[in-house]
Amino acid sequence: MVADEYPDIRAKFDVSDMSQYSDEDLSFPVKLTKFYVQETHKDRIGSYHYLLPPSQDSDQYFLLVSND
Repeated sequence: MVADEYPDIRAKFDVSDMSQYSDEDLSFPVKLTKFYVQETHKDRIGSYHYLLPPSQDSDQYFLLVSND
């Protein structure tokens, strides 16, 4: 699947309360558009970790782990 084909996370989920969803609900790819980069970190095996809140004043955080 090409990244442009992924639905925006806000179209599928209420990002202000992700705790209402099961692991099964969350088991497909989505795009995180217009999220803020709160913090970045590169771990010992070379993966990058990004802490992303959906808005500047949000108390919800999303963790993205990537090889680049």
